[in-house]
Amino acid sequence: MKRTSITIAAALWSIASAGADLRFELSAAEINRAVFELGAELGIVERGSRDGAKSEVLVEHLVRAKQMMRAARIGSAEGIDKLIAEMESAEDSQSVHAAVGAFRERLGRLILPERAATLPLIAPPPPEPEAEPVHCDASTWEGTWDTNWGVMSLTHTGDGKFSGTYGGYKHSLEGALEPNEPCVFSGVWKHSTSTMVGRFRFKITTDDARFEGKWTGADADPAVGGSRWYGAHRDRALAVEASTVGPAKVTTSAGKRSFTQKIRIKNVFRGAFYLFGYSSDSPFIQTFTLNPKTGQWTGHGPLYCGTGASFHRIPRGGSFTAEVTLPEAFSDHDFAIEFVRYPKAKSEDGVTVRSAPLRMVLEKTQAPAEESTDG
Repeated sequence: MKRTSITIAAALWSIASAGADLRFELSAAEINRAVFELGAELGIVERGSRDGAKSEVLVEHLVRAKQMMRAARIGSAEGIDKLIAEMESAEDSQSVHAAVGAFRERLGRLILPERAATLPLIAPPPPEPEAEPVHCDASTWEGTWDTNWGVMSLTHTGDGKFSGTYGGYKHSLEGALEPNEPCVFSGVWKHSTSTMVGRFRFKITTDDARFEGKWTGADADPAVGGSRWYGAHRDRALAVEASTVGPAKVTTSAGKRSFTQKIRIKNVFRGAFYLFGYSSDSPFIQTFTLNPKTGQWTGHGPLYCGTGASFHRIPRGGSFTAEVTLPEAFSDHDFAIEFVRYPKAKSEDGVTVRSAPLRMVLEKTQAPAEESTDG
């Protein structure tokens, strides 16, 4: 029997859209409309379940695939009935992605026993990148931390040992880094206004800007249990290295001028982070201006619809750019931007970061016509 070389990725759009480039030798008799249409329907379901599409939409495709199976007398539709039931009862369609893929694989073996993978499967999603490991040393811990028990200041006294204070009454704490795990700092706390003492154990989390830990009273081991003690490094968590790029551009709309300044944000953290937006040079940011008379910061947006946005990785030492647009009345005010820094893609554990104050770079012909006192 004559055999034909078929590019499955071209035959089934679901495979092509997944970027597959697989070739299999199939007989002409095996390549029929029912198989292609069935594969396409199941491909839609598999890709949709992977990407979190609405379950009710995917159920419609499953019902259509069931009808095709029955019309073409391809195997039993019981498997699809089971998938429909799982899809309708699942909290989200992603939870049944593995089941859809397994069904397509079984169906492929059923249709063409000599070709276990003839009915191609959409490639599973790549593993989600993990947060890069944090490298700690004494400098990681030294400095000022804003914690749930007040401001904590730590000073390195040498050999991985620290002394410091915390809270409004300047309670004391002393401790050291664990020899084989410098991201862990443990020791003893003492009240300055009473005889209360206890132990603590802190650990740097997803980046070098935050720690999570436990404290206990007396000599109880905080590695076993205790109450939560957490904080963020004041310098590393709340500021980034920001600079302006070139002069601001002037636009006029309805007789009113606006100024757009390009800025560059450099990753000065100890590892990569992720930001959310349309691209690494079009992130979701919020702009703030400083009222020179009141000293108050006012937010100016902008708002984003979110369609087409995703996570973008900024490596250590890398940078991204953004544009800040302000009405003319604010063009000579200090401004700053805020964005959310994530330890890994698709993470909900983000930290809001604000840049140091900047000024728009105005040419002499761009001087503002008037000054605003609104914010």
